[in-house]
Amino acid sequence: MPSSNTDNRQLFLAKTLKSTLLAACLTAAGVSVISAQNAKPLYYTSTFSHVEDAKRDENLEFTRKIQSKYFDGLVKDVAEVRSVSLTEVIYGGNPEPRGNFVVTIVTEGPPHPDPAVTEAIYKKTTSMSGSEVRAKTASLRSRVGQILAVNLAREGTEPLKEGDIIRVDYMKVAEGRGPDYTNLERSDWQPLHAQRIKEGTMKRWSLNVLRSPTGEARPYDAYTVQIFSSLDQAMLPPRYEDLLRKATPDKSYATINSRMLPTRKIVRGELRRVIWSASK
Repeated sequence: MPSSNTDNRQLFLAKTLKSTLLAACLTAAGVSVISAQNAKPLYYTSTFSHVEDAKRDENLEFTRKIQSKYFDGLVKDVAEVRSVSLTEVIYGGNPEPRGNFVVTIVTEGPPHPDPAVTEAIYKKTTSMSGSEVRAKTASLRSRVGQILAVNLAREGTEPLKEGDIIRVDYMKVAEGRGPDYTNLERSDWQPLHAQRIKEGTMKRWSLNVLRSPTGEARPYDAYTVQIFSSLDQAMLPPRYEDLLRKATPDKSYATINSRMLPTRKIVRGELRRVIWSASK
Protein backbone atom coordinates (compact mmCIF):
# COMPACT_ATOMS: atom_id res chain seq x y z
CA MET A 1 0.00 0.00 0.00
CA PRO A 2 1.35 3.48 -0.82
CA SER A 3 2.06 5.74 2.13
CA SER A 4 -0.14 8.73 2.94
CA ASN A 5 2.81 11.02 2.12
CA THR A 6 3.01 9.49 -1.35
CA ASP A 7 -0.75 9.92 -1.82
CA ASN A 8 -0.58 13.54 -0.76
CA ARG A 9 2.37 14.19 -3.07
CA GLN A 10 0.57 12.64 -6.02
CA LEU A 11 -2.58 14.64 -5.25
CA PHE A 12 -0.57 17.86 -5.04
CA LEU A 13 1.16 17.16 -8.36
CA ALA A 14 -2.15 16.33 -10.03
CA LYS A 15 -3.74 19.58 -8.81
CA THR A 16 -0.72 21.61 -9.85
CA LEU A 17 -0.74 20.01 -13.30
CA LYS A 18 -4.44 20.79 -13.68
CA SER A 19 -3.95 24.50 -12.90
CA THR A 20 -0.90 24.65 -15.18
CA LEU A 21 -2.87 23.09 -18.04
CA LEU A 22 -5.69 25.56 -17.42
CA ALA A 23 -3.26 28.46 -17.66
CA ALA A 24 -1.84 27.01 -20.87
CA CYS A 25 -5.32 26.60 -22.37
CA LEU A 26 -6.28 30.15 -21.39
CA THR A 27 -3.10 31.53 -22.91
CA ALA A 28 -3.37 29.45 -26.09
CA ALA A 29 -6.90 30.72 -26.55
CA GLY A 30 -5.53 34.25 -26.80
CA VAL A 31 -2.72 33.63 -29.29
CA SER A 32 -4.81 34.81 -32.24
CA VAL A 33 -5.59 38.07 -30.47
CA ILE A 34 -1.94 38.78 -29.74
CA SER A 35 -1.03 38.03 -33.35
CA ALA A 36 -3.82 40.27 -34.59
CA GLN A 37 -2.43 43.12 -32.51
CA ASN A 38 0.96 42.55 -34.20
CA ALA A 39 2.94 42.83 -30.96
CA LYS A 40 4.58 40.68 -28.35
CA PRO A 41 2.14 39.65 -25.60
CA LEU A 42 2.17 42.02 -22.65
CA TYR A 43 3.05 40.52 -19.27
CA TYR A 44 1.92 42.09 -15.99
CA THR A 45 4.03 41.59 -12.86
CA SER A 46 2.00 42.80 -9.88
CA THR A 47 3.60 43.01 -6.45
CA PHE A 48 1.21 43.41 -3.50
CA SER A 49 2.26 45.14 -0.29
CA HIS A 50 0.61 45.94 3.02
CA VAL A 51 0.99 49.45 4.40
CA GLU A 52 -0.20 50.26 7.92
CA ASP A 53 -2.38 53.37 8.25
CA ALA A 54 0.26 55.02 10.44
CA LYS A 55 2.85 54.73 7.64
CA ARG A 56 0.61 55.55 4.67
CA ASP A 57 1.66 59.19 4.25
CA GLU A 58 5.37 58.46 4.70
CA ASN A 59 5.11 55.58 2.23
CA LEU A 60 3.44 57.79 -0.37
CA GLU A 61 6.03 60.54 0.07
CA PHE A 62 8.88 58.06 -0.34
CA THR A 63 7.38 56.43 -3.41
CA ARG A 64 6.72 59.79 -5.08
CA LYS A 65 10.10 61.34 -4.27
CA ILE A 66 12.42 58.34 -4.58
CA GLN A 67 10.91 55.15 -5.90
CA SER A 68 9.01 56.80 -8.75
CA LYS A 69 12.32 58.20 -10.07
CA TYR A 70 13.70 54.68 -10.27
CA PHE A 71 10.63 53.42 -12.11
CA ASP A 72 10.75 56.38 -14.52
CA GLY A 73 14.33 55.34 -15.29
CA LEU A 74 13.27 51.72 -15.70
CA VAL A 75 10.70 52.70 -18.32
CA LYS A 76 13.18 54.92 -20.18
CA ASP A 77 16.24 52.65 -20.08
CA VAL A 78 14.86 49.09 -20.36
CA ALA A 79 13.40 48.38 -23.78
CA GLU A 80 10.98 45.64 -22.69
CA VAL A 81 9.36 47.73 -19.92
CA ARG A 82 6.23 49.45 -21.23
CA SER A 83 4.88 50.99 -18.03
CA VAL A 84 4.97 50.97 -14.23
CA SER A 85 2.22 52.06 -11.88
CA LEU A 86 1.47 52.25 -8.17
CA THR A 87 -2.15 51.84 -7.14
CA GLU A 88 -3.91 51.87 -3.77
CA VAL A 89 -6.90 49.65 -3.03
CA ILE A 90 -9.66 52.01 -1.89
CA TYR A 91 -12.67 49.66 -1.83
CA GLY A 92 -11.49 46.09 -1.33
CA GLY A 93 -14.39 44.53 0.54
CA ASN A 94 -14.95 43.22 4.04
CA PRO A 95 -12.58 41.78 5.07
CA GLU A 96 -10.17 43.85 3.02
CA PRO A 97 -7.31 42.15 1.17
CA ARG A 98 -4.03 42.41 3.02
CA GLY A 99 -2.28 43.74 -0.09
CA ASN A 100 -3.53 47.34 -0.15
CA PHE A 101 -0.82 48.78 -2.44
CA VAL A 102 0.10 47.29 -5.82
CA VAL A 103 3.10 47.98 -8.06
CA THR A 104 2.50 46.70 -11.60
CA ILE A 105 5.26 46.47 -14.20
CA VAL A 106 4.13 45.83 -17.78
CA THR A 107 6.66 44.27 -20.17
CA GLU A 108 6.66 43.21 -23.80
CA GLY A 109 7.12 39.48 -23.40
CA PRO A 110 8.07 37.81 -20.09
CA PRO A 111 10.19 40.01 -17.81
CA HIS A 112 13.97 39.54 -17.78
CA PRO A 113 15.29 41.63 -14.88
CA ASP A 114 19.03 42.27 -14.97
CA PRO A 115 20.48 43.18 -11.53
CA ALA A 116 23.41 45.04 -13.08
CA VAL A 117 21.08 47.21 -15.17
CA THR A 118 18.64 47.91 -12.35
CA GLU A 119 21.44 48.78 -9.94
CA ALA A 120 22.79 51.34 -12.40
CA ILE A 121 19.30 52.85 -12.73
CA TYR A 122 18.92 53.07 -8.94
CA LYS A 123 22.19 54.99 -8.63
CA LYS A 124 21.51 57.26 -11.60
CA THR A 125 17.95 58.21 -10.62
CA THR A 126 18.00 58.19 -6.80
CA SER A 127 21.70 58.52 -5.82
CA MET A 128 21.06 55.45 -3.65
CA SER A 129 21.94 51.81 -4.11
CA GLY A 130 19.24 49.28 -4.82
CA SER A 131 19.76 47.70 -1.39
CA GLU A 132 19.31 51.09 0.29
CA VAL A 133 16.06 51.77 -1.56
CA ARG A 134 14.75 48.27 -0.83
CA ALA A 135 15.67 48.58 2.87
CA LYS A 136 13.76 51.84 3.17
CA THR A 137 10.83 50.34 1.27
CA ALA A 138 10.77 47.34 3.64
CA SER A 139 10.57 49.70 6.63
CA LEU A 140 7.41 51.27 5.23
CA ARG A 141 5.52 48.33 3.79
CA SER A 142 5.49 44.54 3.85
CA ARG A 143 5.45 42.53 0.65
CA VAL A 144 2.60 40.01 0.81
CA GLY A 145 2.46 38.49 -2.66
CA GLN A 146 3.23 38.64 -6.37
CA ILE A 147 1.55 37.39 -9.55
CA LEU A 148 2.58 37.14 -13.21
CA ALA A 149 -0.17 37.41 -15.82
CA VAL A 150 -0.31 37.62 -19.61
CA ASN A 151 -2.67 39.88 -21.50
CA LEU A 152 -5.05 38.18 -23.95
CA ALA A 153 -7.22 41.10 -25.03
CA ARG A 154 -7.39 44.85 -24.52
CA GLU A 155 -9.15 48.00 -25.66
CA GLY A 156 -8.07 51.61 -25.34
CA THR A 157 -4.64 53.22 -25.36
CA GLU A 158 -5.00 56.31 -23.16
CA PRO A 159 -2.21 56.23 -20.55
CA LEU A 160 -2.83 56.02 -16.83
CA LYS A 161 -2.65 59.20 -14.81
CA GLU A 162 -2.76 60.02 -11.12
CA GLY A 163 -6.31 59.83 -9.77
CA ASP A 164 -7.61 57.31 -12.32
CA ILE A 165 -9.84 54.60 -10.88
CA ILE A 166 -9.21 50.93 -11.71
CA ARG A 167 -11.82 48.22 -11.27
CA VAL A 168 -10.35 44.71 -11.07
CA ASP A 169 -12.62 41.65 -11.21
CA TYR A 170 -10.97 38.34 -10.29
CA MET A 171 -12.31 35.23 -12.08
CA LYS A 172 -12.22 31.56 -11.17
CA VAL A 173 -12.63 29.64 -14.42
CA ALA A 174 -14.71 26.46 -14.47
CA GLU A 175 -12.74 23.28 -15.05
CA GLY A 176 -12.37 22.57 -18.74
CA ARG A 177 -13.92 25.89 -19.78
CA GLY A 178 -10.79 28.03 -20.20
CA PRO A 179 -11.00 28.50 -23.99
CA ASP A 180 -14.77 29.07 -23.76
CA TYR A 181 -14.29 31.77 -21.15
CA THR A 182 -11.60 33.71 -23.03
CA ASN A 183 -13.45 33.41 -26.35
CA LEU A 184 -16.65 34.76 -24.79
CA GLU A 185 -14.81 37.66 -23.18
CA ARG A 186 -13.46 38.59 -26.61
CA SER A 187 -16.48 37.89 -28.80
CA ASP A 188 -19.33 38.99 -26.51
CA TRP A 189 -17.92 41.46 -23.99
CA GLN A 190 -14.92 43.14 -25.60
CA PRO A 191 -17.07 44.90 -28.25
CA LEU A 192 -19.22 46.37 -25.47
CA HIS A 193 -16.21 47.74 -23.63
CA ALA A 194 -14.85 49.12 -26.92
CA GLN A 195 -18.15 50.96 -27.35
CA ARG A 196 -17.93 52.36 -23.81
CA ILE A 197 -14.46 53.70 -24.61
CA LYS A 198 -15.73 55.17 -27.88
CA GLU A 199 -18.51 56.98 -25.98
CA GLY A 200 -16.08 58.31 -23.38
CA THR A 201 -17.50 56.47 -20.37
CA MET A 202 -14.37 54.36 -19.81
CA LYS A 203 -10.67 54.74 -20.69
CA ARG A 204 -9.40 51.16 -21.08
CA TRP A 205 -10.30 47.49 -20.65
CA SER A 206 -8.16 44.35 -20.58
CA LEU A 207 -8.31 40.61 -19.95
CA ASN A 208 -5.32 38.97 -18.25
CA VAL A 209 -4.75 35.34 -17.26
CA LEU A 210 -2.36 34.08 -14.60
CA ARG A 211 0.87 32.32 -15.49
CA SER A 212 2.09 32.18 -11.89
CA PRO A 213 1.26 31.08 -9.24
CA THR A 214 -0.15 27.68 -10.14
CA GLY A 215 -1.82 25.06 -7.96
CA GLU A 216 -5.27 24.14 -6.74
CA ALA A 217 -5.13 26.72 -3.94
CA ARG A 218 -4.90 29.58 -6.45
CA PRO A 219 -7.96 31.75 -5.68
CA TYR A 220 -8.41 33.05 -9.24
CA ASP A 221 -7.26 32.20 -12.75
CA ALA A 222 -7.89 35.43 -14.65
CA TYR A 223 -8.92 39.02 -14.08
CA THR A 224 -10.40 41.87 -16.07
CA VAL A 225 -9.39 45.50 -15.67
CA GLN A 226 -11.57 48.54 -16.34
CA ILE A 227 -9.97 51.98 -16.10
CA PHE A 228 -11.93 55.17 -15.48
CA SER A 229 -10.96 58.82 -15.25
CA SER A 230 -12.79 59.33 -11.94
CA LEU A 231 -14.85 57.56 -9.30
CA ASP A 232 -17.94 59.31 -10.66
CA GLN A 233 -17.28 57.77 -14.08
CA ALA A 234 -16.68 54.35 -12.51
CA MET A 235 -20.09 54.54 -10.82
CA LEU A 236 -22.01 55.17 -14.02
CA PRO A 237 -24.25 52.21 -14.96
CA PRO A 238 -22.84 50.51 -18.08
CA ARG A 239 -26.23 50.32 -19.94
CA TYR A 240 -25.35 47.02 -21.59
CA GLU A 241 -28.60 46.80 -23.56
CA ASP A 242 -27.91 50.15 -25.24
CA LEU A 243 -24.31 49.17 -25.88
CA LEU A 244 -25.40 45.91 -27.49
CA ARG A 245 -27.75 47.71 -29.89
CA LYS A 246 -24.81 49.84 -31.06
CA ALA A 247 -21.93 47.35 -30.98
CA THR A 248 -23.48 43.93 -31.65
CA PRO A 249 -27.18 44.38 -32.48
CA ASP A 250 -27.58 40.68 -33.31
CA LYS A 251 -27.03 39.72 -29.64
CA SER A 252 -29.06 40.19 -26.47
CA TYR A 253 -27.80 40.79 -22.96
CA ALA A 254 -29.69 37.75 -21.67
CA THR A 255 -27.99 35.54 -24.25
CA ILE A 256 -24.40 36.66 -23.69
CA ASN A 257 -24.85 36.62 -19.92
CA SER A 258 -26.27 33.08 -19.94
CA ARG A 259 -23.37 31.91 -22.10
CA MET A 260 -20.77 33.42 -19.78
CA LEU A 261 -22.15 32.36 -16.39
CA PRO A 262 -21.24 28.63 -16.61
CA THR A 263 -17.65 29.37 -17.63
CA ARG A 264 -16.48 31.37 -14.60
CA LYS A 265 -17.33 32.85 -11.23
CA ILE A 266 -16.41 36.38 -10.20
CA VAL A 267 -14.47 35.67 -7.01
CA ARG A 268 -14.11 39.28 -5.94
CA GLY A 269 -13.92 42.79 -7.32
CA GLU A 270 -12.08 45.82 -6.01
CA LEU A 271 -11.51 49.46 -6.81
CA ARG A 272 -8.05 51.02 -6.83
CA ARG A 273 -6.80 54.58 -7.22
CA VAL A 274 -3.71 55.36 -9.32
CA ILE A 275 -1.06 57.05 -7.17
CA TRP A 276 1.47 57.50 -9.98
CA SER A 277 2.43 55.91 -13.26
CA ALA A 278 5.09 56.08 -15.95
CA SER A 279 4.87 54.79 -19.52
CA LYS A 280 6.68 54.91 -22.85
